[in-house]
Amino acid sequence: MRHFVTMVITVAAAVVFGGVSAPAAPAARTAPHALGCSRSAAPGGDWPMYGRDYTNARTQQDERDLPSARAATLTPHWVYDTGNREQVVGYEDIASTPVVARGCVFFGDAGGDVAALDADTGRRVWRTHIDLTVDQTGTRSGVVVSTVAVDGQQVFVAVNKAGGPYVLALDAATGNRLWQSPPLDSQPGGYTNASPIVYRGAVIVGFSGPEGVPTGQGGFAVLRESDGQILKHTYTVPAADQATGFAGGGVWSTPAVDTATGYAYVGTGNPFSKQKEHPRTNAILKIDLIPGSPTFGTIVASYKGLIDQYAPIVRGLSRPTCMLLPENPTFPPFPPFLPPLQEARDSIACLQQDLDFGAAPNLFRGPTGELLVGDLQKSGFYHVVRADSMQVERRILVGVGCLVCNGASTARDPATGQVYADVFPGTQMVAFKPDASLASWVSPVADGIHYQPVAVADGVAYTVDSTGFLDAFDAATGIPVLRRSLALDGAPDAVAALASNGVSIAHHTVYVAAGSRIIAYRPLDLV
Repeated sequence: MRHFVTMVITVAAAVVFGGVSAPAAPAARTAPHALGCSRSAAPGGDWPMYGRDYTNARTQQDERDLPSARAATLTPHWVYDTGNREQVVGYEDIASTPVVARGCVFFGDAGGDVAALDADTGRRVWRTHIDLTVDQTGTRSGVVVSTVAVDGQQVFVAVNKAGGPYVLALDAATGNRLWQSPPLDSQPGGYTNASPIVYRGAVIVGFSGPEGVPTGQGGFAVLRESDGQILKHTYTVPAADQATGFAGGGVWSTPAVDTATGYAYVGTGNPFSKQKEHPRTNAILKIDLIPGSPTFGTIVASYKGLIDQYAPIVRGLSRPTCMLLPENPTFPPFPPFLPPLQEARDSIACLQQDLDFGAAPNLFRGPTGELLVGDLQKSGFYHVVRADSMQVERRILVGVGCLVCNGASTARDPATGQVYADVFPGTQMVAFKPDASLASWVSPVADGIHYQPVAVADGVAYTVDSTGFLDAFDAATGIPVLRRSLALDGAPDAVAALASNGVSIAHHTVYVAAGSRIIAYRPLDLV
């Protein structure tokens, strides 16, 4: 239901703030800037992918100059405006984390553009336009929802398109197209919210089947980095089980990869069937990414989270009602408003709560050196699982579950071992250690529903909230150190927006995606 909630809030906000206006014409597309991005020699690290590193720590470990006292003085250094003005109703224009690498800030948007900005000045270096069309069924083509990934000379972008989402590779210096992959999947109404990662010559990206269609299937594709050809296409639910009515398991988060073993870990979504729940839905998957392995690109193990009704007894109580509901809708999967309505109706009647693993997992070592996978489920539990056996070590209740809650990716600071999560009710920022029985601290964010991920740097935890503020908390105590209005800082369309737009920290700068803007914040003495 992620798209549906975003669309409802976006449209409602437009009504509240004076009606839905005609979209402005996009800014002119320009040729790549001859000078390219500046190569800043200042320390502060890069942020080249969604989770910053393969463990999805979402923590800038190279930042040593933005402690709480200086973070409290963050001020806009520059603001970049895409000019889209909600060209595509129902999508936040920039719904991703800005990626910082090679002296540039890279991102894609719902207006069909991928751009590179000079990280120090905000000057646009290049912008590549992807064909943005809306067909007769309402399907959007050319929309970029997720975070791009930079590897060496290339930028990898997951793009939604009628006929199936795909990955586009661009030259990082010029924005020129290098290749376009075949569709990641071709089921009608399929899409991707997942951010690609690149590992050992392969690009990995998840996809989901159409929401509300009980035969829809989720999964992932592994592409060859050099030319985009699909090396492996894997559904979450095996074909034999699909034939018996199992469905769902969309992958719309970003995998974490253990570079020592070559295994990736990623969460899956809820079952689409109202009568059957597969072990790999609402689960954490273990995927073989070892080149040459006989199981390369396949799921070798999984861990089952909480089922959609929490307990088997509830499933038994709800089954008579669910048996009366049609498993096959009589209308097509688009326009996009209809299936989520059916999904919500069926889920409520079946006492299902849409308990996806929507947050990206964190990888870290336990007290005796064992590799652990931690992932927040929308049930409000943070699951800690052994990577070798995929058996649960512990489940930590950090929030209250609901249909649209606890979907924001967590951050884990390797220096302290603390995990930072934004959870329902409220919402509230929670800090905890995966082996502790009590939270270290809880601090209110108070934006109601929250999909925006958490980021950490130099003892400060950051998030963008759904009421249009950049929030920062002292990571040791939870004391709020900053709450800046994104509207007043140059992003008026960030107010009342619900999306996955995030924060990255690099080069002593905090980069924020907000509405149709990228805002670069620096301490007052560096602006």
